[in-house]
Amino acid sequence: MKTFTQHSFFAGRLSGSRQSNAFVRRYVRALRLAVCFFVAMGVWQGAQAASVFVSETGSGLKNGINWQNARPGTYLQTLATTTLPANTAIYIKAGNYTYNNANAIYLANSGIQIVGGFPTSATNTDITGYNPSVNITKINITTSGSNYPFLRSLGNFTATVKGIKFVGNSGGGMVYYGTMGSLI
Repeated sequence: MKTFTQHSFFAGRLSGSRQSNAFVRRYVRALRLAVCFFVAMGVWQGAQAASVFVSETGSGLKNGINWQNARPGTYLQTLATTTLPANTAIYIKAGNYTYNNANAIYLANSGIQIVGGFPTSATNTDITGYNPSVNITKINITTSGSNYPFLRSLGNFTATVKGIKFVGNSGGGMVYYGTMGSLI
């Protein structure tokens, strides 16, 4: 039978308060360095930006993780009741979409991108085919009046909306309402 003695790695480090404090300080320093490394490398879950892929009718599992599983165009309606996390990118394939929700898409975080102009033949997570002149993405805003914009800011946030042609019905329909850092 084997007997364990006090000659373990921690035994010598935990005897005496001065040695113990020095060991704890080195351990905490190493832990901080490791956390900084993982955050900088984007491995930390919260550091990664979300991408959502959308096509007119959706495809595959319709969960939006790539073009083969794109969310349907009706997903745009659900954004009015969802708070998008910071740095979310919504990529939309060429096509005709309708936005008739009386509630705007609220921007409560910075770095939101809503980008149209991708070819209907795009696959996987490829966004290199971006060409809004050829791949026309049109969103028809069918709600009318200034009370029903497509986007509305809840603060001073930055957002990018590009590659999309917005069309309003005879009653108007606004693309954006509010104060924000910048709308590109």
